Amino acid sequence: MRKQIGFSNSFKLFAFFFYQWDLVCNKAGLNSLGSSIYMFGLLVGSVLFGAMADRYGRRFVLLLSIALQTVLGVAVAFAPNFPVYVILRFAVGTTISGVIINAFVLGIN
Repeated sequence: MRKQIGFSNSFKLFAFFFYQWDLVCNKAGLNSLGSSIYMFGLLVGSVLFGAMADRYGRRFVLLLSIALQTVLGVAVAFAPNFPVYVILRFAVGTTISGVIINAFVLGIN
């Protein structure tokens, strides 16, 4: 039996995206940009889904956020290029805020 020496499969997949979209050398700053836009999505989602929860009810908004997060999460996995990936990650960030905020409040009640 052969013993595998080297990187794990998850690291290979992670490195694959960096090389596929050429996020090395001169474009290495795009990694930080993607993370920043994701965090901005968390901020926007907390305002957006918080207001929606007050208007339409926490349970409905929680279920909507989970459904959107599922669909958008799968779409992120199949993003064909970096701009689409970043836009979808922003949308996923907004839905994560909707899930966290509403689940917390419903759990406390």
